[in-house]
Amino acid sequence: MSRIRLIKNLPPLIGLVLMIVLGFVMRRYFLLAIPFGLVAWWASHALLFKIWGDQDLLSRRRQISQIPDARSRQDMSQALARVERLKFLNTQIPDTAITAALDELANQAAFLIDESISNPLRANVAHKALALYLEDAVDVSQGFADLQRFKAMPQAEIEKTVTSLEHLIALFQTYAERMRHAESLDLDIKITVLEERLRGEGVFDR
Repeated sequence: MSRIRLIKNLPPLIGLVLMIVLGFVMRRYFLLAIPFGLVAWWASHALLFKIWGDQDLLSRRRQISQIPDARSRQDMSQALARVERLKFLNTQIPDTAITAALDELANQAAFLIDESISNPLRANVAHKALALYLEDAVDVSQGFADLQRFKAMPQAEIEKTVTSLEHLIALFQTYAERMRHAESLDLDIKITVLEERLRGEGVFDR
């Protein structure tokens, strides 16, 4: 079993086993076993993600800590934290189409971070994507993960979310292309079209 599947499937098992054991031990207060089990579920999930998470993210964290400019270092740290949040949310969502899109989106955002670190003079090109749109992507993903914890989502809602994530991926890919070209009217137009499309889908509110 892969690490990602273990991160998804092991914490609920840990929480359930602890809940059952505590239920037997504290027979008169068996309801107290429920919050203990939920805490164990959350804590084991966070711990496993930290141990078995993406090692490339840890490497980027070290690179960012060496950026001399304090403002740039803070911006890149915040962007990387959002990428890590996307990776973390990806382990909480059961739908494979959503997780595949989220994984690709996180990779595209991480690529923008890498490009910004290696070419600091062009980092301002990616600022809007990493400071604003990545935050919107995390909010959308967080909301979807929260909903799926309580009920199965309709297929139409899943397809709509996948489409929006694919448009976000295309936007981040276009920003990556834009970083490699000093001036490109075609790319600027493409970025504007994708931004307007995502606003129409309710992903962006600014």
